[in-house]
Amino acid sequence: RWVDSICYYTMMGECFYQMGNNARALEQYEAALQLAVFHNNWMLRIEFPDMIEPSASTVQASINWGVKQRPTRLGRIPNVLYSFQGRLDNQAVLEQPGGGVIAPPELYPLNVKEIVRCTALAIYRRHQIMGPLCQHDPFTGQLVAALSRRPTRPNHWSQGWISCQLGLAYAATGKTEQAVSELTKSLALAGQYDHDLTALGLLKLGELAFEQGQYTNAASFFLESTFAAAAFEQYHLMREAFQRGLVTHFVSG
Repeated sequence: RWVDSICYYTMMGECFYQMGNNARALEQYEAALQLAVFHNNWMLRIEFPDMIEPSASTVQASINWGVKQRPTRLGRIPNVLYSFQGRLDNQAVLEQPGGGVIAPPELYPLNVKEIVRCTALAIYRRHQIMGPLCQHDPFTGQLVAALSRRPTRPNHWSQGWISCQLGLAYAATGKTEQAVSELTKSLALAGQYDHDLTALGLLKLGELAFEQGQYTNAASFFLESTFAAAAFEQYHLMREAFQRGLVTHFVSG
């Protein structure tokens, strides 16, 4: 199974999680993340556009529960990007002793941003379920090691996706300072565009601020998360951000 199965495992995990079956949910999230670690270089084969285009979505105009404070726009990233598979030169395979597999080059279509989103969600949920035990699990360290190699094009906007996943992984190891740094860098691609992982990054930043007693910052992160979640129709994150915002409101008096 390849990286497209990350989405299936994560969504099965999400079903179990919403049903309250945490043990089965954890199995699915870990199956997704094992694929992500095993195939950790998959983004290096993606034919990414060099630039992000602004989205024409008008959904932000319908948000009526607050005013967004972050000076960012919505980015539009194609649902389908292409992964280069195979070899350009198969002559070496023909000439080597014992032969080998001839793999002609082809471009394979993938919903890259959904794979990235599901990977990040699986990291986040796994930490939620395991709690403080997560930092002592050896697989958490494997996640950090794989993501620390920043396996995508260097100096490219897709590094923001890696920063979100790495920030979530750092949070799972208890490294709050590194987590905040990476998550903050991940919020806007190319320094200006909100994206499919923005709401989750803001939600986690809010949780980290709450844990440190920084309730004003936490409330701001949670509110901003609702805006990003609404913009990308991530209503499960929108609900969780409102819920955490309400708890912050009560706790802060």
